[in-house]
Amino acid sequence: GMGVALIPPLLIEAELASGELVVACARPLRGERAYYLVSPAQAQPPVLAAFARWLLGIAKGDLPAP
Repeated sequence: GMGVALIPPLLIEAELASGELVVACARPLRGERAYYLVSPAQAQPPVLAAFARWLLGIAKGDLPAP
């Protein structure tokens, strides 16, 4: 009841087996491999906004990886 994520099933096999997570749509997603940071449309809490800026900096190569 908290949302939907697109994630390879092999990463959540235990959660699927236990019923903690369910498959919302069994149709496979076709496309480029990518990562996404998704958040609500309303204003982000400062900590989430800072994390998003940091993550974008890492992804763009502007910041050194930890």
